[in-house]
Amino acid sequence: MTAQSFIVRIKKDTPAEEVTKIKDQITSSGGSIDHEYNTLFTGFSARIPEEAANSLKGHQHIDDMEVDQEMKTQ
Repeated sequence: MTAQSFIVRIKKDTPAEEVTKIKDQITSSGGSIDHEYNTLFTGFSARIPEEAANSLKGHQHIDDMEVDQEMKTQ
């Protein structure tokens, strides 16, 4: 099972227990939480298997989910 790295942004005012449920869904599917964000936005980076990533897209408490990739400036 291949996992890809994503940045997951949680919607504002999402209860902490709902965030925990999302993380539990990722880890129970074989993924991992790599880093948590709480300064500019609430969310985390995670390695998520493809099937689990597909099931999280459109989740009511997820604001955005994008592939984590290196960014460069010129």
